[in-house]
Amino acid sequence: MHNCTLWMALGLVSALALPSAQAEIYRCVDAEGRLSYTNVPDMTGCTTANVPPDVSIPAPTIPPQTKRAAPQGNAAGQAPQTQVTAEQAALDQAKKTLEEQQAVRYGNERNYQKKLDRLKPYEDAVHEHEEKLKTLQGSSSVQ
Repeated sequence: MHNCTLWMALGLVSALALPSAQAEIYRCVDAEGRLSYTNVPDMTGCTTANVPPDVSIPAPTIPPQTKRAAPQGNAAGQAPQTQVTAEQAALDQAKKTLEEQQAVRYGNERNYQKKLDRLKPYEDAVHEHEEKLKTLQGSSSVQ
């Protein structure tokens, strides 16, 4: 028990003693006026670049999977208008969320398939709400 505490304390002290991993970035202009950035100032005309620290991007939120429920109708077998209205609102919200996510491109999505994979749950949610709305509207117009 004492050894474990000692090792944890030693690890904490050594982690705090490590220097920052931030490297200097230099902005260099060569004799022909071409601009380049490097971490090694290997030519004249290099100055320290003012680069902000790494900015982390939060992971996207994935919409919760909704269960497909059979439409519940009134005694005449029609879906209540409030249920259709609520489903339309849910569809509109799902479409809005999908549009917002389509406008975002994360740095780790250089491969376009990664973006498509990230958008898949949002597209599925829109499709699910569309199908449910069709079902509700179809059951309300049966009679």
